[in-house]
Amino acid sequence: MSASLHNKPPPSRLPFHRSSTKEYKIRYKKKKRSFGGGWSFRCILLVAVGFFVLRQWIISTFYTPAHPDTQYPLLPQHLQLARSVSTTPPHESIPNIVHFVYGLADPQPTLTLMHYLAIKSAHDTLRPEKIILHYHHRPVGKYFERALPMLTLHQVPLITEIFSHRVTHPTLLADSLRLSLLVEQGGILLDLEMISLKSLDHLLHHECVMVQRDKEGTMGLSTSMIMATPKSRFLQRWYATYALLNTTDPVYHSHLLPGKLATYYKEEITLLNHTAYFQPLWDDIGLRGLYYEKVDTYEESLGIHSWASVAGPSLVHTLDEKTLFSVDTSFYCQLRQFLVDSRENVRPEACRVMDSTEMEDGLVGQWTLLLMSTQHDMPIGPVQDTSGHHLNGLFFTQSSGEIRYAVLPMPRVLSLQALTVSWWMKTQTTQQGAVLVLSTDHGKVQVTAHTMPHSSSSTLSLGVSTRTVQYPQAWETVENSEAVTGLYPINEKEEEEEEKKKDQYHHYCLVLDESGSTGPSLVLYMDGYVMTSQQQWSMPKTAGTLVRSVWLGASAPEISTEAPGTWEVTLGLEAQFEHVRVWKEARASDVVRAQLHQERKERLSLASLTPQP
Repeated sequence: MSASLHNKPPPSRLPFHRSSTKEYKIRYKKKKRSFGGGWSFRCILLVAVGFFVLRQWIISTFYTPAHPDTQYPLLPQHLQLARSVSTTPPHESIPNIVHFVYGLADPQPTLTLMHYLAIKSAHDTLRPEKIILHYHHRPVGKYFERALPMLTLHQVPLITEIFSHRVTHPTLLADSLRLSLLVEQGGILLDLEMISLKSLDHLLHHECVMVQRDKEGTMGLSTSMIMATPKSRFLQRWYATYALLNTTDPVYHSHLLPGKLATYYKEEITLLNHTAYFQPLWDDIGLRGLYYEKVDTYEESLGIHSWASVAGPSLVHTLDEKTLFSVDTSFYCQLRQFLVDSRENVRPEACRVMDSTEMEDGLVGQWTLLLMSTQHDMPIGPVQDTSGHHLNGLFFTQSSGEIRYAVLPMPRVLSLQALTVSWWMKTQTTQQGAVLVLSTDHGKVQVTAHTMPHSSSSTLSLGVSTRTVQYPQAWETVENSEAVTGLYPINEKEEEEEEKKKDQYHHYCLVLDESGSTGPSLVLYMDGYVMTSQQQWSMPKTAGTLVRSVWLGASAPEISTEAPGTWEVTLGLEAQFEHVRVWKEARASDVVRAQLHQERKERLSLASLTPQP
C-alpha cells in the first residue's frame, strides 16, 4: 500500500467528527462558521419545534375542532368565561310550558296569520300546561284577539342594555330575553315562525335541547326552538358570555357561539339534526318548496319553520285562510288542520304527494287559467288543475286586480330530459322579460321575450336559455345551451276596428329531449312552426334535472335588491296565459301539431258557449 494513502484520513461518518489532520480541521472550521456553530443551530431548531408544539396545543385547547370555519373561531375569553360559571344543579325535567317572545321593538306589533298558526299548532300539538306570550308592546290585530284564549300574557320591561352593553339590534335583545326566561323558568321556547307538527314529550327528560341550523352544523344552533330545564347549565354558561357581547355581530353570539360551546359541554345539551325543524332551509330552494311546491310530506319533522321574515312581503303578508284551503302545496296542507275544529285534513286527496303522472299519455297536469284576464279582489288565489292530479297552483295579482304571474307545482319525479310544455299566450307589451321558467334545484330553463333580430325595438320574439346558480345567487348561462331569439313576433298590435278583431292568443310548445330521439334536443314551437331550436342541449347534472315548479310571467325567488336578507320573485313578461299543459315525454313535431289542431277546436267550442256582451 502506498504512503499517500496512509497520509489521507478516512472519510468520517459522523457530522462533527474531529480529525487530527490539518486538511480536515480547516474543512470543519469552514463548516462551523457556515452554520453559525453546531450547538447554536441545534438550539434554534429545538426552540422552533417547541414553539410549533405550543401553538398547536393552544389551538386545540381554545379553538373548537368541530367546525372547519375560520372566520368565527371560538375566542378564548368566551370559553374561559363559560368555564368560570358556577352552575347550579338543574331540575330533573323540562316543564311543558311554551314561551313566545314578540313586540319588543314595533310599538304596534300586528299578529299575522302565520303567527297565529304558530300559537295554534303549539296549543294543539304540544298540549302544554300554558302558553306564555312575553311582550313589551301589546300585539294588535284580529289574529291576536283570536289567539287570546290560548295565551297567558306577560309584559316585560324594555331592554336597552345587556351586561352594560347598549344594544339596539332586535335579534340580540330577543335572544337575551329568551335565555334569561329559560334559565329562570325553563320550558319550550318557540319562534312565532315555528309550526309544531309533533309532540315533544319524548324530549322533556333532557336538560337542554337545541337544533342545528344546517346539515353540517357549521352555521351554529338556532334560537327558534330551545327546550331547557330551569337553571340549565348550558344556558347559564351561554348567557354568561353576553358580558363579552359584540353588539355589531348578532350572528356570532346568537348562533355560532352556542354551537361551538356545545362541543365542550356535550353532557349538558342534546342536539337535533336540522331536519327536525329546518327542512327546508331559508334559501330559494327552501322557499319554493314551502310556498309554491308539493314535494314533501314532513313525516320526519317535528315542526316546520315558515321563514316568513325572509320569504318576502308579497307572499307572506298577503296570505289568507282562503288561499290556505284552496292551494294544495305541501306546507299549506299542513297548516289547514290548525284552522278547523278537528285536526282532520281538508280535502285529503288533494294533499297527496304524487311521485309521477298516472296518465297513460304522460299528461302531468292541465291548467285552464281562464281567470287570467279577469279582475280579482284578492292578491293570491288558486289556479285549478283539471287533470285529476290535484296540482293546484297559485296566481298573484297586481294593484289593478289583473293576474300578474302564476306558479304551477310539479310531481316529485319529473325530469327535464324528456318533457313537453304547451301554453296559449297573448301580449301587447314592448318590455322584455321571462315568459316561462322551468325551475330545478340549482338551475332553470327559461323562455324569454327579447327584441326580435333585424326589427324595431318594440317587436319581441322568444328565445330559450339554460342557467345554473351558485350560492349566493350568482346565475351563469350554460354554454351551448341557448336557442337564439326567433323571427316570429309575439306582440301583435290589436286592431281597433271590430271586424278586424280576432283571437290574439298564439300557441307555444317547448319540447326538451336530451336523447335527441324526436329531433333537436330543444325545440320551441309557435302555432305549430319551429320558432327556435338547439341541436345539442342538456342540463348540467349539478344543477338538478328534476322540475320542481313551472313559472308563467315571472322567475323563481331570488335575493331581493331592495330589501337585503329577503327573497323576492322577479317579474317577467306582462302577458295573459291560457290552457297550460305539461307532459312527461318529449313529443314529436307531428304530435305537437295534432295537439294544436285539437286545442283550437276546443277553444272555438268554448268561445261559442261563452255569452257575448
